[in-house]
Amino acid sequence: MKILINASLLVAFALLSACGRSETSPLEVSLGQSMGLPDVYLQAITDKVTIESLEINRGNCVGMGPQLPADLAFGGRFKISVYGCTVKEISVKTNHGDFTYSF
Repeated sequence: MKILINASLLVAFALLSACGRSETSPLEVSLGQSMGLPDVYLQAITDKVTIESLEINRGNCVGMGPQLPADLAFGGRFKISVYGCTVKEISVKTNHGDFTYSF
């Protein structure tokens, strides 16, 4: 009985450890506005992140910003001006993984 309990605890620990390995987003994403147009701001919340690509509204929205890939240090910001749409979703591919943000 004692071996069964220890084995069960070991399995539970392994499962919980695997869950804890999921990547958390290295970016904080917010929306703003300048000159009547929406802007998307991505800010690094990790020591270093490379923004490799991004997609606004599943590719149905055009954005203008600095050329990619872009490297950001902690606190660094990346701004994209958006034209002709309301931002509902942004998908970002980084060196830390892929992340999707909804608004």
